Amino acid sequence: MYQPSIHQFIQSADKNLRYGLVTNDAATLLDGTLDRKVLLDEGFNLQTIFSPEHGIKRDGADGQFIKDDVDPLTGLTIVSLYGKKYGPDGNDLQSLDAVIFDVPDIGCRCYTYLWTLTYVMEACAKHKKTLIVLDRPNPLGDGVDGPWLDEATCASFIGRWSLPMVHGKSLGALARYFNETKNIGCDLQVIDYVLDGPFISEYFYPTSPAIQQLSTAKIYPGTVLFEGLNIDEGRGTGLDFRIFGAPWMNSIKVMDYYKSNGGQYDLEEYNYISKNGQYLSENCRGVLILNDKRPDNKPFSEGCKLIRAIYHNHAEELQLENYLTNANPRGERHLDLLVGLAKAFEKILGCEI
Repeated sequence: MYQPSIHQFIQSADKNLRYGLVTNDAATLLDGTLDRKVLLDEGFNLQTIFSPEHGIKRDGADGQFIKDDVDPLTGLTIVSLYGKKYGPDGNDLQSLDAVIFDVPDIGCRCYTYLWTLTYVMEACAKHKKTLIVLDRPNPLGDGVDGPWLDEATCASFIGRWSLPMVHGKSLGALARYFNETKNIGCDLQVIDYVLDGPFISEYFYPTSPAIQQLSTAKIYPGTVLFEGLNIDEGRGTGLDFRIFGAPWMNSIKVMDYYKSNGGQYDLEEYNYISKNGQYLSENCRGVLILNDKRPDNKPFSEGCKLIRAIYHNHAEELQLENYLTNANPRGERHLDLLVGLAKAFEKILGCEI
């Protein structure tokens, strides 16, 4: 049984305070009712909406600049936290008593919702506003995988501070952790959720255009690495991050090498037409990951095995690729920033990570 933390919050919170709300349309009850509608219906005094990357509707493309807007549901101004700024400023907060953060996450360090939370924490600390995190389960569970980010060489908006790629913590737990270890000094309240048993697909609502299913979230920490290489990751196909390929890739040889070198995923040849990015409209010789047949709790490690399998068969073709986003307009060193280590490509190929 799973009960989102908003149930606990509405029973005890002061409805008369002036609230700002950081949220998007993934923040729902189990029946799909949007949490901000619940807050309005319960009489909470919402003043401003803040939206993270992908915007309030979660339909903005990856890395796309998100403009301020008006929320059609509440009629409130939406202040974008993935446009000109990453956290609220004094003008945004001056008329508020507290800020509620209610954004479901997927448990991967390079997913930006966590880092939006850290900027909100810093802003609330600076302007002396209470921050209330409506915590939600980590869909990947408590497993840990991948290297800890090196803040000296790889800090960015896809990884500000040191964590493993798969960190095994909820956003509420990470808020407490960073509030202490980074000496933020935020007046922080974390409202706990109720979860009796595993987090299942029925509890999952799409968090962004490419993460539409729980099964995708479970492999994303490994297949997201293809963003930093000249490999298509299937964006826009409906199988985003579950397929990958390139016009020059020999799928059969890649799969054979992967399986013979300890690969755990079940794979299947899958040729397709690229819908996005460097091979737009080209035929890609690809691979489909059937992770629902063989669940795995080391997705980053499996992603590295897949890269090594591609390199073994295509050492001349496989290359680093820039990946342009609002937070990294030139797209440089994207693989390093994803992995969290300098010279990440060399480290992956050398089995150092």
